[in-house]
Order: sequence, then structure tokens, then C-alpha cells
Amino acid sequence: MEILREILEKIIQKTPQLRKRFKGNEAIILWTEIIDKEKVSWAEDFNDGDLYVATESPHYARTLKFERENIKKKLNNKIGEDIVKNIKIRISSK
Repeated sequence: MEILREILEKIIQKTPQLRKRFKGNEAIILWTEIIDKEKVSWAEDFNDGDLYVATESPHYARTLKFERENIKKKLNNKIGEDIVKNIKIRISSK
């Protein structure tokens, strides 16, 4: 199993688009782990540096917009590179 992991890591590192997509998916997973543990919002997608986030609460959407730069820094620090360039927030129902 360790050999398979090494092979996948080499493929991901040699393919920039795949690496970006992989790291973007990591940002989606990390959203509820380090940003919104109460699960008031959720990360929906990652595309070309943009992380798409939704919440049912207009008040929480404003809070996220205000904290956007700090959130970006937390995610990128945890990922280990500046992959999240922008966070786009919308009000939606699950």
C-alpha cells in the first residue's frame, strides 16, 4: 500500500493541474475540520484557485466575508501552499 501512495504522490507532483485539483479538494475537506466545526456552512467546490462556500445564514455569510483573508491563510497554511486564492460565499439551503 505504501508503494501505491508513493506512485500517486509522484504522479500528482508531476502533473500541475492534478496537484491543484487534489490540493483544492483538501481545502474542501479541511473546511469543516478547521474553519466551521459547527457546520453552519459547507465548502461545495474548488476551481482554479476559487473555493466555493455556502451557508443558510445571511448573518454568517457576512461574517465569512469579513474573515475571508484570515480563513484563506488558515487553509493555505494547513495545506502547505497558497492554493486557495479566493473564497466565494453564497447563501443557499442544503
